[in-house]
Amino acid sequence: MTPPLRLLLRTAWFQVERAETPRVVLVRRSAERFDTLAACEHAHLALLDAVLRLPEPRGALLMDIREAVGRNDPEFERIIERVGARLFAACSPVVMLVRTEIGRLHIQRFHRQRGTSPPEIFVSEWEAWAHLRGVR
Repeated sequence: MTPPLRLLLRTAWFQVERAETPRVVLVRRSAERFDTLAACEHAHLALLDAVLRLPEPRGALLMDIREAVGRNDPEFERIIERVGARLFAACSPVVMLVRTEIGRLHIQRFHRQRGTSPPEIFVSEWEAWAHLRGVR
């Protein structure tokens, strides 16, 4: 189901891989918690750098956050907003994979509060990849 992937970055928090057919940047978030907000920002900037180093067109972005521990404190959300805007602008379309329907609602709330359009959000990895194959 998942196409062949090439590893671009692996940290305690993120694994970034690239599929060529369809052209997708896959970001998997681990369950590892951030000890500090500085570590959180550093990890997200390293993720952004790995994606921005790819030649254009980069293709779609599939953010798999099923393993991430939920968090919605304002400081954390500001980091996500700042780095996420640049990450989402670097790839098109953007698709998110969440563990539960509550995760889907959280992503929708995050975007609604900021006046931005939410990405396509899936609970099924199969459906997310099928969607991306149809888009590309």
